[in-house]
Amino acid sequence: MMSTMIYKSIEGTCEVSVDDGVLFGKLILKGDLITYEAKTPAGLKREFRAAVDDYLEHCKAKNREPDRPFKGLFNIRIAPEEHEWAVRCAKAQRKTLNAFVRKAIKAHCALHEGTALINQAAGRWDASLGQNAPRPSMPGSRTIIGTDLAAAVKMELA
Repeated sequence: MMSTMIYKSIEGTCEVSVDDGVLFGKLILKGDLITYEAKTPAGLKREFRAAVDDYLEHCKAKNREPDRPFKGLFNIRIAPEEHEWAVRCAKAQRKTLNAFVRKAIKAHCALHEGTALINQAAGRWDASLGQNAPRPSMPGSRTIIGTDLAAAVKMELA
């Protein structure tokens, strides 16, 4: 299982090359490729942090925004009937479709213990806090949507 680390909101992988006897990884970015390697886990953590710091300094020197894998925009593909259903439910609640979908995603994640479970499943941890750091919870992750919305939506967000 591949693990990841997070530092300054940038995630990086942690992998092993048995043949080469090294640990290595790369920053998880959409367009840029930044890699690092070391002989020990502590060394990999150090090299990961150095790679993030170097990358952020490079972006600043080039006067450009760092590449981020999660920008808050994504497309989903659903059946036209589901699209219509979601729009009608949103209108009935006097919400935009975006607000409706955001609430549905937060509610679904809350039912599955928010980011703690997601981070655990992905093997992620925050490199600045250490392996046993408490997992952050999503704002509103304890808020469970009412049964009227859950019954109306009936859409799975997996």
